[in-house]
Amino acid sequence: MPMMLWWQGQRAPIFNQALASCTEAAFGCSAAELAIALEPDVQQVLRTGRALELQDAAYRLPHRPGSSARQPCCLHPLQGEPGGTHGVLLIGTLAHMQARWRERMDYAAVIYAMDLGFCRVEMLEPVEGKLSDYRYLETNPAYEEHSGLRGLVGRRITEIIEQREPFWPRAFESVLASGQTLHTTVTLRSTDQSFETWIMRLGGPGSRQLAVLLKNITAQVHAEQRLQHSEHKARDAARRAELERNRLAAMVEATPAAVLVVDRQQRTTLVNSTARQLWGDLRAHANPRWVGRWADGGPRHGQPLRGSQWPLVRALRGQTVREVLEIISPADGQRRGIYLVSAEPTRDADKAIDGAVVVALDIGERVLAEQALKNANSRKDEFLAMLAHELRNPLAPIAMAAEMLGRADTAPESMADTSAVITRQVRHMRGLIDDLLDASRVSRGLIEIDSRELDLRPLVHEAIEQVRPLLQSLSHVLQLQLPAHRLGVRGDDKRLVQILSNLLHNAAKYTPAGGHIHLSAEIDADVVQVRVSDNGIGMDRRTLEHAFELFSQAERGVDRHQGGLGIGLALVKKLIDLHGGQVQAASAGPGCGSAFTVRLPRVQESHAMPEETGATAPARSASASDEPNLKILVVDDNVDAARTLMMFLQACGHRCEVAHDAQQALLIAQRQQPQVFILDIGLPGMDGRQLARQLRQDPASRGARILALSGYAQPQEQEAALAAGFDHYLVKPVDVEQLLGLLQGSGKAAANG
Repeated sequence: MPMMLWWQGQRAPIFNQALASCTEAAFGCSAAELAIALEPDVQQVLRTGRALELQDAAYRLPHRPGSSARQPCCLHPLQGEPGGTHGVLLIGTLAHMQARWRERMDYAAVIYAMDLGFCRVEMLEPVEGKLSDYRYLETNPAYEEHSGLRGLVGRRITEIIEQREPFWPRAFESVLASGQTLHTTVTLRSTDQSFETWIMRLGGPGSRQLAVLLKNITAQVHAEQRLQHSEHKARDAARRAELERNRLAAMVEATPAAVLVVDRQQRTTLVNSTARQLWGDLRAHANPRWVGRWADGGPRHGQPLRGSQWPLVRALRGQTVREVLEIISPADGQRRGIYLVSAEPTRDADKAIDGAVVVALDIGERVLAEQALKNANSRKDEFLAMLAHELRNPLAPIAMAAEMLGRADTAPESMADTSAVITRQVRHMRGLIDDLLDASRVSRGLIEIDSRELDLRPLVHEAIEQVRPLLQSLSHVLQLQLPAHRLGVRGDDKRLVQILSNLLHNAAKYTPAGGHIHLSAEIDADVVQVRVSDNGIGMDRRTLEHAFELFSQAERGVDRHQGGLGIGLALVKKLIDLHGGQVQAASAGPGCGSAFTVRLPRVQESHAMPEETGATAPARSASASDEPNLKILVVDDNVDAARTLMMFLQACGHRCEVAHDAQQALLIAQRQQPQVFILDIGLPGMDGRQLARQLRQDPASRGARILALSGYAQPQEQEAALAAGFDHYLVKPVDVEQLLGLLQGSGKAAANG
C-alpha cells in the first residue's frame, strides 16, 4: 500500500515505492509534489493530534493537464514519548491501488496454489573470484518443497547453503545480460530430483530481478531413463542375438557335417556348405529323390530305407533319431556315402513341432579305417598263428635231433645226418628272423641302399642258387630266359638278389609240386623288366589288391609244407620303391597261376661298370685242421648257449673256458690271458660293452680279439658295440662259417705277432 511518513526533526518525509508509483499514475506528479500539497493538512494533524481523512487531495496538487483524479487518503497522528504527536503517517486508499491490491491478491492466490515452484530473486553485486550472490524476494510453497529449503524470503543464498551449485548464479547472470528466457532441465543435488526450469528477467535492461519456475519431472525422467535402459537392454539383447545367430550360422557353415533344416511341410529352409557339396542345393528342388540303405552292420544292413524310415520323417513325428545309413546323393544319383545321421524335431513357442534338423556326418573313411583295422587285426592273428607254425616246423626236427644225439646207441652215421638236419633248420629259422627284421627296418625307414651300377644277369643267377634247394625239393621246373647283352641297373646288389629270390621263393611256395616257374628279363625302353610267373594256385581279386601288404598271403593249402609269414612280397615292394622301380602282380584267378613284373630304371652302359658283376663265389668252409689252437673265453649268462658254443669250439681244437658274468670273466682274463673273447651284450650287472671297455684298458687283454655275440641285430646296437671296442659283431644264432673264419684270422694275427 502507498505510504508517506513525516517525522519531527526530518526535513523531508519518506515514502515507499508503492506511493511513488501510485502518485505518478493517479495525479501525474511526483511524491515530493504531493508532500508539498499536503503540508497544511499534516500540520493540522500535528497540532490537533486527530486523524484527518482527505477526499479531494487532487485539488491541492498543481494543475496537470488531463488530471482529474480524486482519490481519498488518510493522515494518521503518530504518538511518541513522553507524549504528544511527533509524526504523521499517510496511508493511501486510492481506488486504483485497491484494484492493484485485488490483482495482487489474485496473483498471490495463483502463485501459492500452483504446483509449479516459483521464486523471485534479486541478484546482488558480484564479488570478484566468487559465485554471484542473490536474495530471495518471493517464493511459493511448491518451490520450497521442490528445493527442500525453508524460510527463504529476504535471505541471501549464501546464508542458506554453504556448497552451492554453480549452475544457478551463472544462469542468472546469463539471463540478466541477455534478457532471453532460459528453458532447460536441472537436477538438484540436494533432492536428487529433476526439474524443467524457466528463468526470466523481470524488468528491462539493468534490472537485477529474476523469476524462476520449476516443474518437477523426476517421474518422467525416471520413466525415460527406464525406457532408455529398456531400449538399451533390448538393443543389447538384439545385438547379442544377432551375434549368436552369426556365430551359429558360421558354426553351421564351417562344420564338416551336413546340416539340413526343414519346416513342417518338409520344405528346406537351411542347407550348409557341406550339405550342398554332398547333395546339391536342396532348396532349389521341391522334391529331391532320396535313396538310402541301412549301414549299421545289423540284420537289416544293406536293406533299402522306406519313406517312413528316413530320419527326417521320423523327427517330424517327434522322434529323436540316430542311425548309420548309406545315402546316394540326390544331386547326381551316383555318389554314395556312409553317414552317421542324427535328427531332432524343432518346436515353436507352444511346444508344437514346426520342423526338424538333420545332421549327417560322413563316416565313410572311418568305416573303411575300422574295416582296415579289423582286417589288419585278422591278418595279425593269422600272422601270429603262421609264425607259431613256421617256428614249430624247424623246432620239431631240431628237438628230435637233440633227442637222438642224447641217446648212447645212436650210430655215427645217424649223428652226421642229425647234425645236418639241425643245421638246415637253424638256417631256415635264421631266414625267418631276418625277414622279420628286414620288414621292421623297411617300415621304419632304416634300410639304406648302397647304390652303384650293376649288371642284373649275374644277380638273377645268384638268386636262383639261393632258391634252388626249395625248387629241387618240390620238383619244380625253372625256365630261365635272359638276354645275351648286359642289363644295366643302379642299385644294391644284395638287396636286388633279395628281391629276386623272394619272388622265386614265393612262386615256389604257391605252386604245387612238379610245377613250372618261368623267369625272364629284358630291356623295355628305359627300364629293365624282370618277370616271374608260375602255374600255381593263382590269386583272386581281393588277394591281388592286398598282395604287397605286410602279413598278407594267399590261402594255405594243407599239402604245402613250406609256409610263409606274409612278409616276402611286402619287403619286395619296399625295396623296389627304394630303387625307384615298380612291381605289379597279375593273375587270371584261382588255379590260373600268378605273375610278378619288376621294372627298374635302366642305366646305359658305361666304362665304370665292370664286365661281370654280381654273385661272388661262396666262401670255402674252414675245417678244424686249418685253424690254429686258440685260447678262447666265452662270456654268456645263458648257460646252455655258453656250454654248447664251448663244446663246439673245443671240438674244433681250441682251448675254451666259460664265464657267466663280467666279474668272473675279468678274473679268468687275468689268470688265463685269452687270445679271443666272445662276449654276450646283455650280461647282468656290467653289460658286454662295459666289459669290452675294461678289457681294452687292461694291458694283458688289450691286444686280444673281442667278438660280440648277441640277439640284438639293430644297426645302432652294432655301431655301439664297435664303438665300445669290439672287433666284430655276430648275431645269434651264430653263423658257424663266419665264426670259424674270424677265428682263423685271429690265429694268423696271433702267429704273426
